[in-house]
Amino acid sequence: MVRDLLGTIEAEGAPIGVLFTMHEPTRDMSQAAAAAGTWRPAMWDDTFDRIQLISVEEAFAGKRPQYPRSGKNETLQPAPKDHRMRPARTGTLPGVSTARTKKR
Repeated sequence: MVRDLLGTIEAEGAPIGVLFTMHEPTRDMSQAAAAAGTWRPAMWDDTFDRIQLISVEEAFAGKRPQYPRSGKNETLQPAPKDHRMRPARTGTLPGVSTARTKKR
């Protein structure tokens, strides 16, 4: 799962990824996350783990993902729209009628 997440953030150009787990991460998961390294934003002095593992228990205890924050209003900004997304195709499926019938 950690390697899949790392592959996804690299493919999408994301600097970090967070994996929420139902149970405490295994030693192998923690080692794979640590091997992913850290990320340092250009305008910040802090570094952030590229892969962050948070169990549900830790989340309920207050642990949150680490990411650059701006000022006192520390809220996540919505991600930009993915330029690769395409509108849904319209049309009919083979063998499916689109004619509506009146209810009696």
